[in-house]
Amino acid sequence: MNTRLFVLAAALTVPLLPMRSAGREAPPHYDLTLVLQPAEKRIQVTGTIRLTDVRGSGAFTLYLHKGLSFRTFEIDGIPVDPGPAGPSDIQFMPAAFKYDVSSPPQAEGFAERILGFSYDGALDERPEWLANIVSETWVEIGNYFPWYPVCPGLGPFTYKVTVSAPSPYRVYAPGTETRTGGRFVFESNRPTKDVVVCASADLRVQRFRVDGNDFSLASFSLDSETIRALVRDVDDVYRTLGRWYGRIEQPLALVESKREKGGGYSRPGGLFLPGFTRTPYLDNRLGYRRYLAHEIAHGWWNLADASTWHDWLNESFAEYTALRYLRETAGTGEFRKRIESYARESEGLPPLWELDRDSEAAYEALYRKGPVLLHRLEERLGTDRFISLCRTVLEQRAGRTEDFFVILKAAAGEETAFWFENLLRTL
Repeated sequence: MNTRLFVLAAALTVPLLPMRSAGREAPPHYDLTLVLQPAEKRIQVTGTIRLTDVRGSGAFTLYLHKGLSFRTFEIDGIPVDPGPAGPSDIQFMPAAFKYDVSSPPQAEGFAERILGFSYDGALDERPEWLANIVSETWVEIGNYFPWYPVCPGLGPFTYKVTVSAPSPYRVYAPGTETRTGGRFVFESNRPTKDVVVCASADLRVQRFRVDGNDFSLASFSLDSETIRALVRDVDDVYRTLGRWYGRIEQPLALVESKREKGGGYSRPGGLFLPGFTRTPYLDNRLGYRRYLAHEIAHGWWNLADASTWHDWLNESFAEYTALRYLRETAGTGEFRKRIESYARESEGLPPLWELDRDSEAAYEALYRKGPVLLHRLEERLGTDRFISLCRTVLEQRAGRTEDFFVILKAAAGEETAFWFENLLRTL
């Protein structure tokens, strides 16, 4: 797989929206009914969003694909005009409109609020690099291509989505799957950050166990030998990273995407990866294992806001985790070759400190320079202290660079913290 694919994959892997603080008793919940018409690139949606712990004036900002038009919109049963649509101001939602919605006075001041809506339209406008698509042969829609109302700042949510698609399409989404009346029903009771729905006529879904967790594999081209190898590799990555950072207990899904562009990305409990038909898994198993390790690492490294320069706490740590995994499984020679290559590719890139996340250089800086700097930090601390530092960062949910440096200073002293801050600021 080529370098550019890996770079773009890294850019697309983490949450678009900042996480809310932990401790919410009842997360927001989406209940969506989706009708897919792949040949026409059209969808119809009805649904609700249950918001909890909502008080005050109740103004909401929503993002929805610009090809979709609201038919109805209400708050707590009261019809509301969602207002004029404006251009998206979120980098990874370029095909969206932004809606600023105000609650009617009758709906203000309640601890829980229900947003109800219906809309339809065509999802046929997208940049080539976007990792969502609707076509007759493949459907893959999530919040990059916002087919459901995306609410910035909402935080992790649960969902139920009921999908109708023409025969012989097979539909898949992460979560518990049931069938009712010929429709596919998926429920996620674990808070997540996206609702990704995939469909094709030749999609096959198989279920396994990895590191004690349920693992679903949705694929269309993989043979039995490849599937056995892939499942073993996913299991090994989970066990290794769990040994380093603490075991994660959550179901996992891997979807083989038919997209040729857009790279791979991850969501809590789900990986969406293209490219298997261009480069067979067994022909480049080492490269795929690094790829899988990076994506799976986001099960841990997902605390920072991906739209800011603090994203190095997601992407650089995830990629360095993948390189460390190769060092453990393929040897120091492979690790050294890659880290030296990353160092050469980092020359001339801007510093990570206050990096412009929207710049063209951001991908390479986060994905190449960041791991090189983390390698220097591991060399200075030693492996055991570095892993201990990582565990503390994760346990304390450090999602901003200043939080990271508080932890680093406590763990390694002011001199080391100053030294590493200087690397982030100047190299």
